Amino acid sequence: NMCIVKGRGDAPYRADATRNASYQEAVALTIRTAGIELSDDPLRTPVSGLPSDAWSVPYFRTLQDTGYNTGTIAYNADATRVEAAKLMYALLKKKLPAVVSDIDDAREIASVYDDYTGFKNDEDAVRAVATMVSNNLMIGYGAGSTFEGQFGAYQPMTRNMLIAVMVRAADLMDFDPCAAQE
Repeated sequence: NMCIVKGRGDAPYRADATRNASYQEAVALTIRTAGIELSDDPLRTPVSGLPSDAWSVPYFRTLQDTGYNTGTIAYNADATRVEAAKLMYALLKKKLPAVVSDIDDAREIASVYDDYTGFKNDEDAVRAVATMVSNNLMIGYGAGSTFEGQFGAYQPMTRNMLIAVMVRAADLMDFDPCAAQE
């Protein structure tokens, strides 16, 4: 769904497999997929390195309006898979059909991954991973992969992964971002 993805000016968004998605791209695509109207409020707290005239400022304002803690975010850093999952969990959980909010249920689902010990103490991450897996939005790496058996929590989210997840989420929520923008 191309209403989720936008390039700069007349240039198309380059969704190649090797380019990692920045955190600002993950924020913008998740907000568009959630159908959240952009906020005009000022930033409540600074976002590390975010210039006041950056294209993503309205998205970070909106993210802060949802109550999401942006205090540790470096806006242009690569978004990891677990950071993207936490962001999606926070903004899409009211619309997704399978939300795993019970921490014991979430641990049971997330603990199948070999890299679970790296995020098991972050309950938001555990719930987010379990919810993404339960909705078949994000899953771990399969046989033959360098990260076989892992969720890949701290691996960068590539642009094409991010777009694929957002398109699946919009379909799963029966949401048309194009119609929402009209």
